[in-house]
Amino acid sequence: MKKTNERIVSNTHGITLIALIITIVILIILSTVTIKIAFSDNGLIKRAEQVKNLTEQVTREEQEQIESITDELANILSEDNNQQVENTNVYVTLYSDGTLGFSNNEEKIEGLTYDKSWDITNQNFSIEWNLDEEPYYRATTPWFDDREKITKVVFVNEVIPKSVAGLFMGCTNLSTIEKIENLNTKDVESLQAMFTDCTKLINLDVSNFNTGNVTDMRAMFYNCSALTEILVGPEWVDEQANKTDMFTGCGVDHVTHTTV
Repeated sequence: MKKTNERIVSNTHGITLIALIITIVILIILSTVTIKIAFSDNGLIKRAEQVKNLTEQVTREEQEQIESITDELANILSEDNNQQVENTNVYVTLYSDGTLGFSNNEEKIEGLTYDKSWDITNQNFSIEWNLDEEPYYRATTPWFDDREKITKVVFVNEVIPKSVAGLFMGCTNLSTIEKIENLNTKDVESLQAMFTDCTKLINLDVSNFNTGNVTDMRAMFYNCSALTEILVGPEWVDEQANKTDMFTGCGVDHVTHTTV
């Protein structure tokens, strides 16, 4: 009986060992299959890597789109700011001391008493000639009738007028022009008779003038008999303009180009 029990125990141990070995073999086989599946072309790791790469690509594209939109918005804002900065209002004030002030706002020059004021924003001026009467010309500027009172012109800040034809025509007592660099002529088409009969001007520096759109320079310096020099800059072009009587009666017969 004892031997029989020993054989049963022995057989049981053998079966258990065989089962353990089979289990191990199966686990090894499953592990191998799992590893192959995981690392195959369509495996989980490969797919995870593809998902990661796709996510990074989408993120980059979204970032590029955001940067592009940001740049466009910045350009739009910059254009809007430039438009806001370019103030085309032009106000002119005649002061009691003979100063004619130009400004892009209605503020008056401190310390001076003003006599008259005009808004010439977007106004076009012209010249009327009549050689049978005195004076033989007339500018349509609103201060023309006060022209002989004007002794000094001041451009307080940048002004961008639409027209400067006859601007100082007949200002026979005008001897000083201050801050003329604030006169922006980029939109001007006519300089006709701008300084006609400014007989007390000695030097004139218009080196800031942009005459790219100017087609009329007739009588611009007509009878400026005291002028000894007219300085112009790199944006001065006159080949396209009518220059009839431009220097007639003027102290000089040409402009002097300067790069300064």
